[in-house]
Amino acid sequence: MNRPVISAIGHVAMIVSDIDAAVDNATTLMGLRVSERHGDWVDLTHGAPHHSLQYLAGDTDALHHVGLVAADAAALQEIRNRAEDAGFSTVRDTPFDPSLPEGYVLAGPEGFLFEIYPAMPEGQPAYAPTGVKPNRFGHVTLSLADPAAMRDFLQGVLDFRLSDEVAGVVFVRCNVDHHGIGLMPGPAGLHHHAWEVQSTVELGQLGDRVDDMGGSLLWGPSRHGAGNNIAAYYLEPSGVIVEYYCDMLRIYDDDSYTPVDWDLEDHKWFSRWAPLMPEGFQSLGIPLAEPVLAR
Repeated sequence: MNRPVISAIGHVAMIVSDIDAAVDNATTLMGLRVSERHGDWVDLTHGAPHHSLQYLAGDTDALHHVGLVAADAAALQEIRNRAEDAGFSTVRDTPFDPSLPEGYVLAGPEGFLFEIYPAMPEGQPAYAPTGVKPNRFGHVTLSLADPAAMRDFLQGVLDFRLSDEVAGVVFVRCNVDHHGIGLMPGPAGLHHHAWEVQSTVELGQLGDRVDDMGGSLLWGPSRHGAGNNIAAYYLEPSGVIVEYYCDMLRIYDDDSYTPVDWDLEDHKWFSRWAPLMPEGFQSLGIPLAEPVLAR
């Protein structure tokens, strides 16, 4: 098998109606650090990368784009060629982000925007976090009217591989992590963004931190069957869900792995430990923004 053209999920960018509240949550609860602020756009990082989360001030809360890291310069061009052959448009010839020296923006199914670039600048200084600092940015879960069309785009154009599925919910991967993108039926938007931590210790700390700030976890910690990760979730000010997780399944040999087709009635796909998902959990999240092609 050839090397996949996408090596990692790089970042997520959201339009937020209260940017000060969003940044305060990201820095004091999530333990991120502002790496750059220019006008209505704020870049935040969990460590050395220039950014792994971005907020853009706006009138509503919505998903702006998802950043994907190309394996190399050749892969960057290969993706563009494949997208054009499959009928998907390059809507910007340069990245949204001035910190990225190379890349472009691709429009996928239902108007989702993907910023494709070969590398994220690193070199941000070490810092002492205020909140529960994650190891890295891990994945996003998107809701769509037609998850199968997005699955086909991710597999056919971007070399994602199917990991698990259950009644329209799809988990696909671009590296050894069980999933880098989750897809679920619903109005086009972002259901949650997810961050890896070292262990369940940090998940407990997250619960304590959310409680200290007057809130409550939405769900967890609980171990998922699909992905095997232990996860905890809370709602950030924009209305999108934040997931912290650890212990995700890693798939090192694509040829020997068989995707799991879970039974919807078997709760083990979403929780191996308890039979209940919080009421309304799958309907949460923020919508997809109208195309915003200029910063």
